[in-house]
Amino acid sequence: MKFTSSLVAAGIVFAAAVPSVLAADTTANITTGGAGELTIGVSDSQLTGSVPQGASRVHLLTLNLSASCDADVMVSQIDVHHIGIGAVSDIKALYLVDNNSRLSRSVAFDRSGNATLRLRSFMVKKCGAARLQLLGDFSRDAGVASEHGVELRQSAGVVSTAKQVIVEQDTSDMTFGTSPSNGGELTVKFLSVSPRVRYGRTETVARIQLSADAKSGHILRSITLTNDESARDMDLINLTLQTSAGKTLTPVAQRMKAKKVTLQFEPSFVINSSQTVVLLLKAQINGSVTRKINFMLEEESDLDASPYRSRN
Repeated sequence: MKFTSSLVAAGIVFAAAVPSVLAADTTANITTGGAGELTIGVSDSQLTGSVPQGASRVHLLTLNLSASCDADVMVSQIDVHHIGIGAVSDIKALYLVDNNSRLSRSVAFDRSGNATLRLRSFMVKKCGAARLQLLGDFSRDAGVASEHGVELRQSAGVVSTAKQVIVEQDTSDMTFGTSPSNGGELTVKFLSVSPRVRYGRTETVARIQLSADAKSGHILRSITLTNDESARDMDLINLTLQTSAGKTLTPVAQRMKAKKVTLQFEPSFVINSSQTVVLLLKAQINGSVTRKINFMLEEESDLDASPYRSRN
């Protein structure tokens, strides 16, 4: 899998969520046939400065969800809408995250500027709260001097088990621009591993080769890996990333969740320009010999990385 992250940004002007239906600090009530009440506070990204052409994981909206004390609330779908004069194709992917873990598959806007994000078993417990972030990946040829923003759809824009959904918009009129991208490319390749692993032992279950081109280095902050085979969450425990020399790069994750594991680099891991490194995913085998393992990046944005250039 190959993806490009850009270094500087590209002459685009993005307008952060200015609602076209509701004025700022207004409230919309949506009544459904469930139980309890769900309140969603929507705020824009408060970004300033530049956003690159080809940039990934750009923060577009924050959604603060809270449930009444009547019942737990399952949220399965959130609809958003593109605003601004820029082409909707400039934003190639949208997805929701919670604490760096992606909760939805990436989607693109349709020609009308609408996008539907479907969540996987996401619950707000009664009397509880949660915060989601809407992130976006931009095309490398996104239009110069265009405008982009995202708003939460009001009518039937949230599918949940709540009887009533209250949407509170709190967005500001803010723009930020970009410059042409001159960032480098980071190539990700999964190498072969031993075809057999033994129960109870700590084994290498993935080998990840990362190669930076000559344009720039890259700073890695986190990576989410998905097992595309039959091994379940508790079949692999105590997962961590190491260098090929055995240096540990991430805290230990106790297990997978929905066959995924998100690992945070502490501190951030640097790959220099023209450098290739191989990282090893280590895990203790806790499952049946009939289970299979095949890790992958399900989405390009599952690798949270940004380019940099060292000062000469």
